[in-house]
This record gives sequence, C-alpha cells and structure tokens, in this order.
Amino acid sequence: MSRWCAGMMLLVLLFLSYEACSQKNKTEQSPAQPLASTKKQDAERILGENCVFTLKAPTGWVLKNWSGVRAGGPDAEVVPLGSDWPASVRIDVFALQKDTRLRLRVPRLEPRIMTFEEIIQEDDHSYPDAKNDVLSSAPWQQIGPSLLARGARKVVIKRCEWGNNIAFKVFIDEPNVVVFIDLFAWQKEVLQKSLPAFQELIQSYCYLGENVENPGSSAK
Repeated sequence: MSRWCAGMMLLVLLFLSYEACSQKNKTEQSPAQPLASTKKQDAERILGENCVFTLKAPTGWVLKNWSGVRAGGPDAEVVPLGSDWPASVRIDVFALQKDTRLRLRVPRLEPRIMTFEEIIQEDDHSYPDAKNDVLSSAPWQQIGPSLLARGARKVVIKRCEWGNNIAFKVFIDEPNVVVFIDLFAWQKEVLQKSLPAFQELIQSYCYLGENVENPGSSAK
C-alpha cells in the first residue's frame, strides 16, 4: 500500500471519529423530545386553602394550575385540549377550609368550623332556583369508595341544574378542608360527552396534606 493511500485512509478514520463524537455531544446537549411530552402527563400539585393535593389531566384535556398565581376563582381549571375561556365545558377545582371566617370572609367574634354537610348545604343556597340531586347509582357509586380508600372521610356527588346550565359537583371531605371538583356545561349533550373525562380526573385525585403555606389563599 502506497504512502498516499495510507494517508487517505487515516484522514477518513479521523473524520469518522470526529462525526461520531459530534453526534454524541448533540445527543447529550439536547434531551429527547418524548421526555417533555411524558412530563405533561404527570399529576399536578395543587394548592388549596392551607392544603395540597394532586390531579392528573384526563386524556384529551389540559389542566391549568392557578394555585398561588391568580387571586380569586378556582385553584385549577381543566378544559378540553385546544379550547379557551369561555369554553362550553370546563372543570373547576378548589379547596376551602371549614373555618367560616376563612370561607365566607365574614368577621366573627367566635368563628366555628362548619361541618361537611353544612358546607354542601351552603353551596346549594348559592343557586336558590337550582335542582339538586345526590347521585348514588353506578358508575358514580364507584367513585366514593375509591376516594375513601385514599383517606377521604366522605364523598358526595351531586347533579345540579339552573337556567340553561348544568353541573356535576363532587365534594370531598378532608380533615380541615373540603375539596370541590365541579364540571360545568351550557348544554346537556356537551356535559354527557364530558363525563368520562370528569370521572378520570376524579379517580386521579390524591390528597397530600394540610398546614402548608399558599400565597394565593388569602385572596380567595
């Protein structure tokens, strides 16, 4: 083999070695894209009034976590992918302490802790002309036991109608707070199509605990 051929082969080997090293560096510097899409499917930590819980967006829906970010309104909103406010269907999520002073913002000399039943009754009074029905038939009866197994003391699921609006409301009783997960729609047909996603969201609920600092809770 001539010196010229040997020199050319050496140059080729050096070039291939450089390309392999360059590709390795690019791979190390640019993480694979699926990592980002996988992260979007993770459960979100949501801050309510002095509590933390997690929820995972249902398939085809997106969870907007407003906890500690936006004053007033829900701690989180869940809407179909690609939709924006005002959406024809949405799920509101929020948690409130049972202390009436924090819940109602009414100064009281001796604030007391409201019972789970009193808070549900108060919610009914927010819509005096609404028709409320407690749901206990399948598949809703499967939701209560599953959440109770995770530590919730009681779960009530209601169907509410007022005017042209319709809602499914889930009340979850925790030691010092009540977590509300409400599905709202302007049309019954839209709500019926959204029920599987609503159930999927509820099944993902996991309560983590209380006595946490939430910068947005005082503005509710």
